[in-house]
Amino acid sequence: MSYSISWSRVSTVGVCGALFSLLSIDDLAAQPDSDAAIPGNAPARALLEEKEEKKDQREEPEPDAAEQDICDAGFMNLKILPDHCYENQKKFEYAILPGVFVQKETSLGFGLYLESSFYIDKSDEKTQASRASLAGAYTLNQQYLIKFTSLFNFKGNDWVLDGFADFRHYPNRYYGIGNDTSWDYQVYSEDVLSFFYEGRRRIWDNLYLGLVWNLRATTAFSEEQAITADGEESDDPTLEKLTNDDPLGTSRNLSQGLGGEIAYDSRDNVVYPHRGGYYRSWLVGYGPHLGGDFSYINWTVDARHYFTTWPKQVLALQILSEFRSGEVPFSSMSELGDPFQMRGYFKGRYRDRNMLLMQAEYRFPIVWRLSGTVFADLGEVYGNEPFDLKLLRWTAGAGLRFLFGKQTYVRLDLGASSETVAFIFNGGQAF
Repeated sequence: MSYSISWSRVSTVGVCGALFSLLSIDDLAAQPDSDAAIPGNAPARALLEEKEEKKDQREEPEPDAAEQDICDAGFMNLKILPDHCYENQKKFEYAILPGVFVQKETSLGFGLYLESSFYIDKSDEKTQASRASLAGAYTLNQQYLIKFTSLFNFKGNDWVLDGFADFRHYPNRYYGIGNDTSWDYQVYSEDVLSFFYEGRRRIWDNLYLGLVWNLRATTAFSEEQAITADGEESDDPTLEKLTNDDPLGTSRNLSQGLGGEIAYDSRDNVVYPHRGGYYRSWLVGYGPHLGGDFSYINWTVDARHYFTTWPKQVLALQILSEFRSGEVPFSSMSELGDPFQMRGYFKGRYRDRNMLLMQAEYRFPIVWRLSGTVFADLGEVYGNEPFDLKLLRWTAGAGLRFLFGKQTYVRLDLGASSETVAFIFNGGQAF
């Protein structure tokens, strides 16, 4: 859950203890004035044997409670711990954050965001952290959305399950199809249940093969008011873009696809990588044979690489390409602008069958748990016509990251384009 002028994505316990020391039997026997040292002294020998027996039965002393408390991170893991506290320890970390937002289509809205990281098998030293987030929003117009995003790593990262589940009764904007649409738009609302999951298996070194499943069910759809470029409602029928264009997917429909994936993942950390690469491509087919209403294919290539340029500073690069062919519903087309790419555009401001974008982000520490980033993006959507460099769109901006514990990040980004400025609130890194 994210905010982009809309939704897009410790305590310290004191302890005290007492240490007890016992005079050793050897010391007792060595004292010349002790009864136990006198030969033939039976009572003394009996007492000595009894103490020896109790000593053998004595349990090992408990670890120092004060030392244990040093490694207690407290509420939302906000306490900074010594490095040794994270050695051989795999803690559950979380952040819970509320939010309030206002948008023309929603009026006043309230949101709640939960971000967490954890280890499925704490005894496995090779398995990296898994993460899960839950985002929810509700508006005074009785609109709502719930989204669950997850990344699960199993058995030394040999098995990976990555994806999201999304349910919403929420408004959206239709500006038209293409990379040069005008500013006026038509509002529409839809009830949507969608799933997108990738399951992959390591086959050699950092190489994975897997399956991809995607389902998107639109159970209700309604066209609403047209909005002018000045942000005013209009009754002009020529501005009812959705009504006039009548693209595929403006009624109840189902899209379901299944396909294959190949990936290469050499990142040192899947949550906050400092070095390595993440390259993946998948081809998914949709059609009536899977129960869907539309027949098309989606081929995606996603290439990312990370460089440590200075201690704790990272340069992250990404190239993302999406290509679709066939009967593509407008809600399944590529869109410029969301919490993870082209930050600075409203999601869906430009949409079409295909997309190519590039983005770069520089990440650096600031103070305590706070770090920063600057980023820039270039991208374009296009249809049957070829990609045109002259129509490239750009965004740029900066953001803040706050760390809860060692693995759990939330971020606030400010992205600007030639048209708009957008605030984005979400968990984890953008890519």
